[in-house]
Amino acid sequence: MIEKEQSLATGREHPRPAKGPWVADLAPGMEFVGFYVARNPRLVAFRDPGRGKDLRMQPFDRTGLIDARLWDGAEETFEAAREGGPVKVAGDVETFREELQVSM
Repeated sequence: MIEKEQSLATGREHPRPAKGPWVADLAPGMEFVGFYVARNPRLVAFRDPGRGKDLRMQPFDRTGLIDARLWDGAEETFEAAREGGPVKVAGDVETFREELQVSM
């Protein structure tokens, strides 16, 4: 039997995606793991450049995209993150400046 779930975005029932939650269904406070496509992965220096850099990107799927940041291990992870390539995201959804973002 195939598991089904109701999309928060569309209200329609569909097979549970094996890739993880749809971006449109992410909400503050959710902890999740999913597979997405990487958009605009880049390293950005902290305000104090001596402290290192964080990785920023926008994972997306057919329902939308979301800003995501990784602070620990950013430079190593950046080597594997390619524009348009697959990316596994494990993180928490939070609100920052009234926009959703993922802390990976």
